[in-house]
Amino acid sequence: MGRSTWPRRYGYIRNHIKTIKNDQARTQESEAYKKKPKNQSRSQKSQASILPFEEGRLHVKYLGVPLVSSRLIYRDCKELIEKVQHRIRDWKNKSLSAAGMLQLVKSVIGSMHVYWASVFILPSHVLLDFEQLMRNFLWAQGESQKGKSKVAWEVVCLPMKEGGLGVKRLKLFNIALMVPFRGNMTWGWKKILQLRPLIRDHIWFRIGDGATCSLWFDKWCSSSPLASVVTSRDIHRAGLDMSSKVKDVFYNGGWVWPIELSSKYPLLSTIVVPTVSTSLDTLEWHSDGGVSMPFSVAIVWDSMKVMAGLSNVMGSITVIVDTLIPMSKHRSARSVIAKLVVAACCYYIWQEQNFRLFKNKKRSPQHVIDCIKASARLKLLSCYFKKSKDAMEVIRLWGLPDSLIR
Repeated sequence: MGRSTWPRRYGYIRNHIKTIKNDQARTQESEAYKKKPKNQSRSQKSQASILPFEEGRLHVKYLGVPLVSSRLIYRDCKELIEKVQHRIRDWKNKSLSAAGMLQLVKSVIGSMHVYWASVFILPSHVLLDFEQLMRNFLWAQGESQKGKSKVAWEVVCLPMKEGGLGVKRLKLFNIALMVPFRGNMTWGWKKILQLRPLIRDHIWFRIGDGATCSLWFDKWCSSSPLASVVTSRDIHRAGLDMSSKVKDVFYNGGWVWPIELSSKYPLLSTIVVPTVSTSLDTLEWHSDGGVSMPFSVAIVWDSMKVMAGLSNVMGSITVIVDTLIPMSKHRSARSVIAKLVVAACCYYIWQEQNFRLFKNKKRSPQHVIDCIKASARLKLLSCYFKKSKDAMEVIRLWGLPDSLIR
């Protein structure tokens, strides 16, 4: 071997040995996971002995949550319970008021499971243990003692407007977190699909042209879904099909049900005829009391922003606040009106939301606008304005007496 080729061959061998060592190191750090059948065949056992990887066993964690091949069980979630117990032990030695403990329960303990709850439907036993820890910490500073609870836990979990303390029920919160989730048809996805009956009754169609709303399966009238009343055989015998829309049985302002259906199902003729228009069908949320929630904040703001002197400001609250900040310390007519109208809008929109959620009452957008105008005008009647162009415009827009100008 010549002297010129020896360094090159030596360098090749050295790099090859280094590559082998790196591969062995990576192999030692790797594990193989496989679906484990009840009875492992001889060939599968031999494959496991040939592979250079260690055979790993579930469960392992991926992105902070257990990687499991079946349903989640209590043992998989035990570390969540232990984290809460450890946190509570740290708090025991601190002098905390009742309000402080409530805040810790709502903002810390009640949110420690949120990441897992947004991925899995957690076992009921785990959520009950969580609530047990929350209850013990709130009433007995972490000690499990009978007779310490002052109020039933169901009452504690009510909203503060309804006499509760605003603590979330963890099972309902878990369901709410899982509603927008999407995924493959795994065990987790099957559990999500089981939530559909809880949500379906709240989602209704407001009929526009009737071209989108399903005649049989969507909720658009008090008797819907009609598929629960009319059988599929009768639907096909009448010349319709399961994909029929509301517009297929509506013509010239009235129903045109096939004779076969109207004679067998008199209920169909009693359904209130919707107001059909050229607009599209829209979805809306109905509360437990059947109150629809189509209220639009944009309608209210678009009607009031001209009177607030903010006609060029869009309906985003961020844009509105950014516009008001530079004039917050000014005492001009324009700045006073703008701040007054925005404050009145926020209050009456918030009030309308509470009416719909808790009292099953609703007002039209125009009614809310009238309340805002009346409240703002009443406040302006107690003000005096220096004579200026802006002040004269305010007097004109709000119908104020000229005596307010000094």
